[in-house]
Order: sequence, then C-alpha cells, then structure tokens
Amino acid sequence: MNAEFNWWLLVVGVVAGAGLVSLVAGNWGRGSDASAADLDDEAAWITGALGDQGTTLAPDTIAAILRLHGTWLTGDGDAEDPWATDEEAYGAAEPDGEGR
Repeated sequence: MNAEFNWWLLVVGVVAGAGLVSLVAGNWGRGSDASAADLDDEAAWITGALGDQGTTLAPDTIAAILRLHGTWLTGDGDAEDPWATDEEAYGAAEPDGEGR
C-alpha cells in the first residue's frame, strides 16, 4: 500500500513542479494588444479628457505618445528607433503626419 502512495506523491509532485515552472518561465510581459483603431479611440478620449481640464493636445500627438508607451511596455524601450519596433501592436500610423 505504501508503494501506491509513493507513486501518487510522485505524480502530484511532477504536476505541481510543472505548474510552478510554467509560472516562473512564462512570458508575463506588460505588452499591449491594442489595435490601431483602439489607439485612435484612446487618443480621442484622452484629448477630450485633457480638454476638459484646459489642456489641448492633438490626437496625433497623443497617439504617438501611446505608441511609444506600447514600445516601452513590450520591453523594446532601449531600441534606437522606437517607431520601428511596435508596428505590430499599434499599426503603422505615422506620428503627427511626419515620416519616420
């Protein structure tokens, strides 16, 4: 009877160990899964909220800031060209209508 219990402990230990390894080794990045449309909506909302407080910023400027923030959250904040690293998360919209 003791041998069966030892096998049960082994199985539970392996499952618990695998779960712990997956938690520790998992990708827990703070990246954003926002689409370009979500980015535009968020920029418009922030523009309105800032306008209510008397601050005016163009939605394109806010979208550029949000794009940079998304780059920072994905861990690419040390990149030399932050505009080139986050096109997949936020789309290829140009900041303030300027080229890269």
